[in-house]
Amino acid sequence: MPQTVVGFGGFLILASLVFFATFHAAPTALIPAYFGLAIALAGVAAIIKPAARKHAMHAVAVLALVGLVMPGFMVVRTLIAAAGGAEIARPAALVLQATMAVACGLLLALCVRSFIAARRPRPAGRKSAI
Repeated sequence: MPQTVVGFGGFLILASLVFFATFHAAPTALIPAYFGLAIALAGVAAIIKPAARKHAMHAVAVLALVGLVMPGFMVVRTLIAAAGGAEIARPAALVLQATMAVACGLLLALCVRSFIAARRPRPAGRKSAI
């Protein structure tokens, strides 16, 4: 799972940098990159120090939750305003926010699945899922 976390962090960093460079966006377009960096660093910490793996993975889950809720709220708010007749001022920003929300939602689901699997009783000799 920590390798998957590093991959998700790298995806968020890459997506943010591509949108920033492609659309000459404001510096706020780099917010997903900062989340991705924090997520990737927690994943690396889980790989390097197995004793801290549980703490690092819980930190990843919290970051993924925040990364789902914040941009998800902005996307929903923008879409509701657009349904009311308002124009979407920055469609590229909306796509980046939706990308971050979906990626963090998927990562959060994987974390919860991993936590549940780690709590299940295992047959003797099998390693933990976390």
